[in-house]
Amino acid sequence: MSTALSKVESSLALNVVSSSFTDNDDNRYQKSSDPNAIPVRMHLTWEKTQPAGVQTFKLCCLLAKSGKLYKTSTGQLVELVPGMPPRHIRTHVDLEAFIRENMDVTFNIGGRPKGNAVPASDLKVMMHSERFLTLIPVVDRIVSMPTYNSRWCLTKPGYNDGGTGNRFFMYGNALEPKLDPEYIRAFLDAMPFKSPGDKTNALAFALTVKLRHMWPGQKPFFPVTANKSHVGKDTIIDFASGLTRKEEISYHDKDWATQNEAVNVLIDYDVGLLSIGNIRTKNIQSAYVERTITSSKVFLQSSKRSSAAHRESDFVVCASAKVTCRRLLK
Repeated sequence: MSTALSKVESSLALNVVSSSFTDNDDNRYQKSSDPNAIPVRMHLTWEKTQPAGVQTFKLCCLLAKSGKLYKTSTGQLVELVPGMPPRHIRTHVDLEAFIRENMDVTFNIGGRPKGNAVPASDLKVMMHSERFLTLIPVVDRIVSMPTYNSRWCLTKPGYNDGGTGNRFFMYGNALEPKLDPEYIRAFLDAMPFKSPGDKTNALAFALTVKLRHMWPGQKPFFPVTANKSHVGKDTIIDFASGLTRKEEISYHDKDWATQNEAVNVLIDYDVGLLSIGNIRTKNIQSAYVERTITSSKVFLQSSKRSSAAHRESDFVVCASAKVTCRRLLK
C-alpha cells in the first residue's frame, strides 16, 4: 500500500503529470527580432495643460494593452503573469509601481519635461473610473494549476476566456493528462473498502473535485466513514483532493461556530475541498452546512468578519467520521 500511495501522490485523481512550460508571446511589448534584445517599453507623455480625461484615457489604453493587468469579477485590479503569483493592486501607489515597471512616463507642463511620474491625484481618480475598468479584461478565477471549467475545458497557462463565469487565468505550469490509471487502481485495491461500491464512490469523489466548477449547488456531499480509527479516512480524502487545495474544519454543536470556521476557509478562492474533520456524532444537524452544499452561490458571513461576500459553489464538501450510520447529513 505504501508503495502504491507514494506513486499515486504524483498522479492523483485524473492522472496529471508535469510538463515543460514555455511563456508564449502575448504582445505585451514590441519585440525585436534579436532574441537577446531588451524589449521595447511602452511610453506615455502626460501633458499637464491638456484635459485630465484625455490623459487618463490614453493611460488606460496603454495599461490594457500591457497584457498583465486584469480585473476580478468584484472589481479588484490584479497583475497576472504566467509563472508568477498574482499581485493585487489596491491603491494608487500599487498602480504607480505597476506603471513604472511596464512603461516610461514623461510629465510635461507646457511641452517642457518636469518629471517622470503620473500625478498621484490623477491615479486616485482613475482607479474609480468606470471607463478605465471597462477597458481591463475580467478574470473570474485565478488558479495555479490546470482546472476544468464548467464547459469541460482544461485551462492552459495564461488567460483562458471561456465567457462570463469561465474566464480563468492560470499562472502555474501546464500539465498533461495521463491516460493509464495504473497507480490509481493500485491505490484503490490497497485500501480496505467495505464493498466495491465504496471503491467506486472514492473514485467519484476524486472526479467531482476535479470537476468542481460544474453543477453548482448540485454536487454530492461525500462522507468518509469507518468503524475504527486510523483505517484510512484521511487517506481517501487526500486521494480525492489530489493537487486541489484542501482545508479542514471542526464540527461544532453550535452552528455559528461551524459557520465561522467554514467562512474563514472558503473566503480563500484557492480552496477547492472543504473537509469537516473527525465528526463524533451520527448526524450533522447544521443548517449552514446544508446551505453550503445545496446553494449555487454561497453567502460568506460570520461574526468574525466585518464584511460579507458571495462565492460561486465551485468547491466540494466532505466529512470524515467514526460512525457506522448510513446517513450522516440529516
